[in-house]
Amino acid sequence: LDWAPPPETRTGREDRRELNRDRAELTQGDIANLRGRYAEEVWGTDREVGRLLETLPPETWLVVTSDHGEQIFHHGWMGHIATLREDLVRVPLLVRAPGLTPGRSARVTSHVELSQALFSRDPAPLTRASEGPIFVEVDYFERAEQDPEDPEDSHQLGVVRGWDKQIWDRVDGQQARFDLQSDPAEERPLPPDAELTATLQAFAATSGGHAVQAEGEDVQEALRALGYVD
Repeated sequence: LDWAPPPETRTGREDRRELNRDRAELTQGDIANLRGRYAEEVWGTDREVGRLLETLPPETWLVVTSDHGEQIFHHGWMGHIATLREDLVRVPLLVRAPGLTPGRSARVTSHVELSQALFSRDPAPLTRASEGPIFVEVDYFERAEQDPEDPEDSHQLGVVRGWDKQIWDRVDGQQARFDLQSDPAEERPLPPDAELTATLQAFAATSGGHAVQAEGEDVQEALRALGYVD
């Protein structure tokens, strides 16, 4: 990275920690204010994407997406690194490409299909639902001594099959399943599905149950500048 915040700049990470620590003292007005600020950032980004679209030739591929969403005290927590809730893993995906008919889709897809479309320069993978299950994982422990009450200490595996989603919290061993079609906000957990449980166990065995760790001092410095690591 060519840019890093000056030393006196507070990181969003510090602000987030304070907000999570003092969350019991926040009013609904405080939370609405935080969500409003985030919505302003989304609106500003949308405006700039619109300006960019006006300048690009029609044959240009344009993809707007994200690596994660943001929880702003949805499910009682603020941040984007410790859970597999839809607030974090369901991200925008806007694609303009030659041969792709304009429209909106509720299909469940993933960045795997996006990669296939980009490498092949064929938008077809984006027009159909994902084949087979979609796997997700978060593996985040900030300190050597873990605090079970701190939601930032987390290791979760998840699988999505159609509209069925199941999360396995490997810290407390609990599993929860959600029907994303009837319960997109994940407010009504269902009993775990035996087949999805077996799928998650196979995924854990295959992946080693841990996400790939970023190594190298240059990578660590870049992540530190962005506030992702201390």
